[in-house]
Amino acid sequence: QTCALPICISEVCSELSLDKDKIISEAKSSDIETKYKENTNSARENKIFGSPSFIVKNELFWGDDRMEDAIKWSHK
Repeated sequence: QTCALPICISEVCSELSLDKDKIISEAKSSDIETKYKENTNSARENKIFGSPSFIVKNELFWGDDRMEDAIKWSHK
């Protein structure tokens, strides 16, 4: 099922008893924009090429099927 983004956000916020307007306002804030740019630059520096990607102890794990490997690696 597909739905328009504002409708989906409204439904999710309603289901979770969250303030939709506050969430949208925060998402549009300059703090979020700055964090987005920082994360994008970090991904470029770390040669991230797909999502999801995990960097654990300087080791890159790419793909959802590698999440367990990343967790194991973190405990070495």
